[in-house]
Amino acid sequence: MPALTIARGTPADLDEVLALMQTSGLSDHGVAGHIGSFLIARENDRLVAVAGLEDHRTAGLIRSVASHPGWRNRGLATTLVRMLVDRSRTLGHRAVYLRTKTAESYFARFGFRRVELAEVTPAVLASGQFQGEECESTAVMVLEFN
Repeated sequence: MPALTIARGTPADLDEVLALMQTSGLSDHGVAGHIGSFLIARENDRLVAVAGLEDHRTAGLIRSVASHPGWRNRGLATTLVRMLVDRSRTLGHRAVYLRTKTAESYFARFGFRRVELAEVTPAVLASGQFQGEECESTAVMVLEFN
């Protein structure tokens, strides 16, 4: 039976993470600088899913949630997102943000709601994920913690 493991990313994971992100149509901007904040899911030695959390002091930014096509719709991305939300809470963030082109309804299931750019915490807004024209064509969402 295949062994599934989830661990923090390391520089040795970077090439595989970038390849999965490219296959999934996601931006790889800034991934190298945040690889240690990624969760890496492997089936035996094969990378099957990733998700990252940038720490911006009072808020987090979930980014780059991607699964290998054979692992989609099996709950693995949901597990990774829940783990990142928990980590964000543990870090003492007041909120966690994300950007998405196609998964707004998916993230709404976790309690994320759509917000305008003007509502994003300045430290998160300064992230590379919020730079460039591509940002204007995505939904920005937030999950606030009490």
